[in-house]
Amino acid sequence: MSLGDNINDPNGKELASPMGNEDLAKLVAKCGGLPKVVSAIGKVSWSFLEHMNDEFMVKLETDPQFHTLSGLLSWMHSYFDACSDSIKPCIFYISVFPASSKIRRGRLVRRWIAEGYSRNAPGCTARENVQKRLADLVELSIIQQATSKVICQVNGFFREYIISRPMEDNLVFALDGRCSPNTQHTGQHLTIMADWHRDQNVFESINFARMRSLTVFGTWCSFFISDKMKRLRVLDLEDMMAVTNDDIEKIFVKLLSLKFISLRGCRKISRLPDTLGGLRHLQTIDVRLTSISMLPSAIIKLHKLQYIRAGTDQDWTSASLEDCDGVTSQLRAATSPELEDGDSNISVGQPTVQTSPENGSAESPAQVTTSPEAKSFPMQPKVGWVSKLSRTSVSRLPKFPLVATWSLCGSEGEREAKHQNGGVDLPVGIENLAALHTVGVVNVNASGGEAFLKQLASLTQLLKLRVCGINKKNWQLLCGALSNENCHLESLSVRFDEDCLDGSFMPPKTLKSLKLYGPIKKLPDTIKVLVNLKKLDIEMTITRLEDMHFFLKDKLPRLGILNRLCIKVQGDQKLDFDLSEFPYLVFNKDNPCRPRVLKMDCSSKLEVKFVCHGIFGSFEVLIIQCSKGSFFRVLGIHGLNPLFALKTLWLKGSYSEEQRQHVKELVDRHYEKPVLKLEPL
Repeated sequence: MSLGDNINDPNGKELASPMGNEDLAKLVAKCGGLPKVVSAIGKVSWSFLEHMNDEFMVKLETDPQFHTLSGLLSWMHSYFDACSDSIKPCIFYISVFPASSKIRRGRLVRRWIAEGYSRNAPGCTARENVQKRLADLVELSIIQQATSKVICQVNGFFREYIISRPMEDNLVFALDGRCSPNTQHTGQHLTIMADWHRDQNVFESINFARMRSLTVFGTWCSFFISDKMKRLRVLDLEDMMAVTNDDIEKIFVKLLSLKFISLRGCRKISRLPDTLGGLRHLQTIDVRLTSISMLPSAIIKLHKLQYIRAGTDQDWTSASLEDCDGVTSQLRAATSPELEDGDSNISVGQPTVQTSPENGSAESPAQVTTSPEAKSFPMQPKVGWVSKLSRTSVSRLPKFPLVATWSLCGSEGEREAKHQNGGVDLPVGIENLAALHTVGVVNVNASGGEAFLKQLASLTQLLKLRVCGINKKNWQLLCGALSNENCHLESLSVRFDEDCLDGSFMPPKTLKSLKLYGPIKKLPDTIKVLVNLKKLDIEMTITRLEDMHFFLKDKLPRLGILNRLCIKVQGDQKLDFDLSEFPYLVFNKDNPCRPRVLKMDCSSKLEVKFVCHGIFGSFEVLIIQCSKGSFFRVLGIHGLNPLFALKTLWLKGSYSEEQRQHVKELVDRHYEKPVLKLEPL
């Protein structure tokens, strides 16, 4: 599919183009998905694309061929100047990330704290301050926020504008494409892009004296770590599959000023060396989705440590919403029909604006408003510097089912053998890290787990806790810690090995997020008193449809807190979700129940019939987990159409070709053509 098949110029004339999908994707990303800019480039010269990485924004600003964009660029400049001085460093900082890349809010928040962009102030913590800064960027539309509020991304066109600013303003410098050795390469934040030709001579010519952060995308090379990086505070190597244990040894010896290190997704790392204890300034360590199953005893020396994220729980609980917000929005970005309407202010993720660049009037961020309709879209800016740009005509692209194959590292047997429950073992003494506010996933059924639970109440700053391995032997220890008056948790995740959830479960009323996984057969009444609870994920094990009442009917402070719902059905069952059986699940505008993820665990024969009313219309992700020899089928003439908000269907486990074909047919028949994800057998 070429760009010429889909993009029209402002007069409605179709633009011819030799472009393929890959080049089209690059162009759309750089243009922030804005048809006005894409059309302007296509109308002038497609040869422009051959040198897209060479001063992209400068060419748009200075080349007379792009005169139609002069009003827009002038307005953008005024819009940027209207931002406060306190927010501008944060705006420059986000150019560290590639255009349209998914960014977890927590990742950005912890990086900014480590960089010193936010500090504790009277009546407000550094974490609260940085959350406000991030909210400001969302309001300015510079960052677009997903509906789950977990994922955000930088608008590609605004990113291009940021990196085009003079170096004295912009403290970020990037290595991309081909670069020549140059001692002028300097700055506080270095980002290595995936398309950079890994040239060691170029890298060693960089002046590292002022460098505070290093972020790597694409292929990892060991020479990226230098003895000259004495002042480095942030090292972000997320998803660098080639990073080894030897690389980590070198990092912990050379980079003693680190405050933040992320090794998330570095699958080859199986251990952390004892030299970790030398990083006395470290605040954040993220080793989630690595092969690490035990943290070293040296970690208890890090008294400034606030955030420990570990574990291998890459399942529906950790990935489903991110997949929905990130993957689906990216795949659908070019095919959304809303971009077609040239007369409407409402388009995909693009709200209304009160004045236009063509009129030459640049409103301040405070003056721009958001339409109510725009709030329903998945990846949306809050206000409108981009909204006017959506009015250029883009012809409708055909909707078609999208199929993606997703795989995890190693075979299923290898993964299960390495990490039975997704948690890590903690050394004795970690309860002495008084600054901790986030820790997990802790395997409390391993050595050191009992000692951790006994001392949990002493971690008075702890706000987020994730534990696994809960059974009848250690359950009361956890309950005792949670009911302690010093406990002020805001987020709690518990994975049970056996069903022991009972009325002794009395977490603090400060709790805002609760996740309960495992073979649970009912919820205790004590959850109903958690008046501040905003989000609840639950796995329910049922033998008949009526068993769902033990989880939902008169058990929750309000139904609107349901976020993810997993139904594990035992034995052969036919589930007909007739709302006459669940009248309290009918949509209520005063107490809307809108869970976003539904998982169905099929261990034998399971037949399901969905209805067109109630909570089913809110599910955006449906996960079907099949066990060996199981059979799953959706009944009824409507199929999956009652799930009218569905964006992703994920088929997992040991499924047959017949089941795969059945699910594909369901997706093909769905009005919205959701993405079909297939986990390889």
